[in-house]
Amino acid sequence: MYDKLIAVLLGAFLGFIFGNANKFLIDPLIDLKKAISDAKYTLEFTKNKYTSPLYSGTTKYDNYEKVEKKYKDVETSLRVSASRLRVSIDSVVWFKMFHLIGLIPSEENLKSAASRLLRLSEHTLRGLTRENTEDGDKCIKELNSRIWRE
Repeated sequence: MYDKLIAVLLGAFLGFIFGNANKFLIDPLIDLKKAISDAKYTLEFTKNKYTSPLYSGTTKYDNYEKVEKKYKDVETSLRVSASRLRVSIDSVVWFKMFHLIGLIPSEENLKSAASRLLRLSEHTLRGLTRENTEDGDKCIKELNSRIWRE
């Protein structure tokens, strides 16, 4: 009688553990993949802003305030992407295993990409065209890297 009870309790316990495994293993991985995709989207969508200066020389646009607001919005979206990426990195359990099987880039590449996103957000209004273009391209390369391509 106790054998059946123990078997039922053990089965219920294992079912509970494996049933909730996606909450601890799969959901953080999905969040990280979304953060990577969001960062790549932000980089591509805002490339025309962070790679070109707000104004050249002393000539300013007639609607300077509107243009400056768009650049500040780009700064904000780059910073949000970097923050989301950093938080998602730390939430993935068994990060090394998922990297080794090729599901995600290495932790070093993702942290470097997040740092580049932050640097881009800080340099957007400064007009560092060449540096920002290089940082954006390197960031996309780091976000796309996988074990079999490194």
